[in-house]
Amino acid sequence: MQAITPPFQANIADDLMTIRCARGDHPQMLGLIDLSERCHFALDGQNVICISELGQLLIQAPEHTDVAALLDCIESAVTRHKSGKQRRTVEMRHKVRRARIAGGMALMVLVGLAAVPVVLAFSIWSISTLMNSTGHQASAFMPASNVAQVSAQIPNTAPPAAALPADPAEVADIAQDGWTLPGPVRAVLPANLQMAAQRKLFTVEYSSGHPRTLYVFADPECPNCQRLEPALEAAAKDFNVVVFPVAVIGREKSIASITPVLCLPPEQRKAAWSDLFDVGHGVMELGKAQQSAAVEPGHCDIAGKALGVNEVAYQTYRIPGTPWAIADDGRHVSQEVLQNSLKLQAFMGAAEASHAAQ
Repeated sequence: MQAITPPFQANIADDLMTIRCARGDHPQMLGLIDLSERCHFALDGQNVICISELGQLLIQAPEHTDVAALLDCIESAVTRHKSGKQRRTVEMRHKVRRARIAGGMALMVLVGLAAVPVVLAFSIWSISTLMNSTGHQASAFMPASNVAQVSAQIPNTAPPAAALPADPAEVADIAQDGWTLPGPVRAVLPANLQMAAQRKLFTVEYSSGHPRTLYVFADPECPNCQRLEPALEAAAKDFNVVVFPVAVIGREKSIASITPVLCLPPEQRKAAWSDLFDVGHGVMELGKAQQSAAVEPGHCDIAGKALGVNEVAYQTYRIPGTPWAIADDGRHVSQEVLQNSLKLQAFMGAAEASHAAQ
């Protein structure tokens, strides 16, 4: 089948690039890229790879679309963004220089012609100083944007990293489960997940008020997620269970199911999410429920962005599949442990004992 080139869209705000594919009635979120870090792009099959100092991020082109067109769209947007930043920096330099010169000229008029040599020397020194420090001035006017700062304005990003733990042994201990996420990154992951959950934009909350928390990445079209659902319901009686929905298995079908859930107010999402796992329920019934709930204008657009952020986090944290549960101390919780309440209690209790001993 010949590839069809869709209208890919890449928009950049405060160094955060949002990539969409306008297929069907609703644009599909393909990913988010933080351009505050140096990065370059390459093709890998049906994916565009973003390579930066933080690692690699895959942007998957939808099936039967031209991945080369996606790469061209991304690179063109980045080029325009860089040119715009350079132009704004130059304009800012010129404005500051003109202001300094104007100030010097005004001072010359005030002190009279007798002071011209002194004032002229002062003005030249001021301009020279400004030019020598241009790099510092430019950085002050161009904010050092990152994912956390953008999320405060456009709620579709992950929160900032917390401080690394002081004990390297703790990082080494939690890395023995085969998860390829580097220890230092995993050490700050619980704080990131907690901060994201507190914003109530990206999640479905099963329960709250318990001392310990389980974070789960799940896709409603994932068979293992469906089988694990009763175990999560049971675990929610003893622990806070917070789900980050992703559409990594069902893709378009999952997006159509998840987005209406995230459109709802936080307190209504759990019931709508559970309906997705019940036979006879689905996106059609969920759409009717959404219409009856007072959804603010633009809220569903935010929900689509939130889902995109969850998928970026899924890739960034090298999560190998769904369902993927993470304890609030950074350890991966296997499905076997989740499905046995006694094993789960022992697993979480072991972490409490370890922290108490330290």
